[in-house]
Amino acid sequence: YVDAIMTVPKGTLFPMCGMNLAFNRDLIGPAMYFGLMGDGQPIGRYDDMWAGWCTK
Repeated sequence: YVDAIMTVPKGTLFPMCGMNLAFNRDLIGPAMYFGLMGDGQPIGRYDDMWAGWCTK
């Protein structure tokens, strides 16, 4: 456990691994479901970008 606070500056986007992520289902739950991606889809992979945008 590390007791640290890291702030991402306003206007700055960042990638964040969405694989092992905890969040409040009532607050942001529906937004955290990743859409279709990969083979046969118009977007290859965006899960880490989406997780970063949602947490901002």
